[in-house]
Amino acid sequence: MSRLQLKIFALLLGMGAIITDQLLKFIILWKIPSSGIFLVSSKFLSIQLELAKNPFIAFSLPLPQVLIFVLTIILLSGLIYFLIKSLGEHKGTTIALSLIIGAAISNLIDRLIHGAVIDYLNITIYNYHWATFNLADSLITICALIILIINFRKKI
Repeated sequence: MSRLQLKIFALLLGMGAIITDQLLKFIILWKIPSSGIFLVSSKFLSIQLELAKNPFIAFSLPLPQVLIFVLTIILLSGLIYFLIKSLGEHKGTTIALSLIIGAAISNLIDRLIHGAVIDYLNITIYNYHWATFNLADSLITICALIILIINFRKKI
């Protein structure tokens, strides 16, 4: 894959992450009842589609909205820098960074439109509420782990 093809592929992946996440959030906002819908309901595991608006940052840490926007823009700028730098180095890093950037932009769009990030996947394990999150949050977490694994393997 040439550098130009990789740039186009990375751009399409990031845009795909934004579109897919925003489409899922639109469906959740308009089609899921306020009581939610249980996908799995057992004694040990509960997975529910349920609308939740999170005005804070990761793990619901409370920060002023202005600070959240500033931090998001700074982090996105850094991620874009690393994406451009990674284009010739490792395809896995490029793909993971493009998905993280798309997911972060999608959550930023939520903040601009709704004043909070739209979360919808609610997981409870053994009566312990694990988290409520969305596709973008999952992409950010999984792709960050992939980048860590790639870089760890480089050092070995």
